[in-house]
Amino acid sequence: MDRKFVERNGFRFEKLERPVKVINVNGTHNSGGDITYKVTCNIYHQGHKERVKFDVCSLERTEVILEMP
Repeated sequence: MDRKFVERNGFRFEKLERPVKVINVNGTHNSGGDITYKVTCNIYHQGHKERVKFDVCSLERTEVILEMP
């Protein structure tokens, strides 16, 4: 989840025990640095509710990534 999205929407940051290095698709380190926080929130879709944890990082043009191939 993008850090600015987290801040704009008032999610509560939870500090990770250990930072996680972020490597972009092109092999470079993410300009936003390591992942040091996560957020926990509820996801609702077509009557289904699930509690999900998201790592917080700099995603630039994307607010949330729900899954990756």
